[in-house]
Amino acid sequence: MMRFALLILVFTVSTVYPMDCGIDGGCNGQPEGLRNESAGEVRYGEAEEVRNGSAEGRNQILWIDSAVLQPRVRLVDLNDPLSDACELPNYPATRGPVAMAFSDQTGEVVACGEYGSTINEECFIFDGITWEPLSPIQENLWPYPYTTKSFFMDGIGLWVGGDDGSFKMVNELFNSEGQWITLPLESPFAYKYYPNPCAVPLNSTHIFLSGGYYNEFLADTWVLDLENLTWTSSTPMSTPRDGHACVLTADGELLIAGGSGHNGFVPSVQIFNPVSLEWRESGHIPAQMSAYYQKLLLWNDRIILIERYTDRIWEMEENQEWRLLDVAMGSTFDGVYDQAFIVPDSWRNGCS
Repeated sequence: MMRFALLILVFTVSTVYPMDCGIDGGCNGQPEGLRNESAGEVRYGEAEEVRNGSAEGRNQILWIDSAVLQPRVRLVDLNDPLSDACELPNYPATRGPVAMAFSDQTGEVVACGEYGSTINEECFIFDGITWEPLSPIQENLWPYPYTTKSFFMDGIGLWVGGDDGSFKMVNELFNSEGQWITLPLESPFAYKYYPNPCAVPLNSTHIFLSGGYYNEFLADTWVLDLENLTWTSSTPMSTPRDGHACVLTADGELLIAGGSGHNGFVPSVQIFNPVSLEWRESGHIPAQMSAYYQKLLLWNDRIILIERYTDRIWEMEENQEWRLLDVAMGSTFDGVYDQAFIVPDSWRNGCS
């Protein structure tokens, strides 16, 4: 199995005081991009356009059903509504992982922890056929998946969220030698609690976080600069929300949908432009669905939404309406606990 250069950074709050040194251990000063830290004046550079779909043979949804014992790993073929979701080897724990992400560069999944467990130090790597153990992290992860945001950028993995169970912030780096390294990051918040925003990479150097909840629903947005490990506030959302879904569009903009707010469910869809730093409205999610903890994915340059508490998959059309797809997840999806990603068609080679 391929071993790759992986960087994992785990922490529990939405902002960190600026540091002089970057994640590579060097102290190179401020890079181009984030300069002025006042909201509305920060620029992140051009967001990278995303290409993810059938031209590259990427038409499968990989997802882990964490609601069952010995969590089932399934593949859903978005191009074949007549085929059943196929089964891959189960996740090697009693419950599903609390942090999981797919690497485009290596074609592998890294997953850590076990939902509901007080000990979450085990991590595994999966190539679609075999789960293999990785070295355990040095600190414990928070036992609930919805607090931990995880993704890869250019082969670098970033886990955002989770703590050791005592509200002590966890910061773990995993290098190419398979070693975990604790990073010297501190929380500026006295409560040291992660407010559960939605998180998505804008490009290979900047992560965008939006909303969350701590004593109230938040409209705050923050950008993490990975080159010098600084957090910078950005333009707030027009509507505070928690438990919303987010995805980077094919045009490099950030789309958020749903969530919960001061008056209950928030059905609106909004789009953030990282160049103009402006939000705009873009319709609503279908009225019949719960707005809380959906899953947004980019497939073949199209936005699709996995509906919570059902097996249904929706596509957002150009007129801002949503179309129900003929293909289904094969079982009830719960965005609080279940993980889902787009992966290559070759993963079907491991189906039982």
